[in-house]
Amino acid sequence: MPSPRRKAISSSSAVPTRVSSSLVHTPCAERPGRAAAARQQQAQDQFEGYVRTVASSSDATSPADQIAQAKQLLDAGTIDQAEFDRLKAKALA
Repeated sequence: MPSPRRKAISSSSAVPTRVSSSLVHTPCAERPGRAAAARQQQAQDQFEGYVRTVASSSDATSPADQIAQAKQLLDAGTIDQAEFDRLKAKALA
């Protein structure tokens, strides 16, 4: 009885010689980068929110405004010269 002939498989058709990087899926390798980027974005958002809050606060006045208010108090006699000088130094600090 003749032995059945097996068809030979060439190595070029069985194994691709070039693999496209788009076909390689590496979810574990991508997750740390995405998580770090998400944490960084969250920190940036928190920082920007803090800056907006501080900048829009009604207590946020310029040193010139603080000195002008202190001068008005001095002129009205509410504070003395020593207190005006202290408030001015604090505003300029």
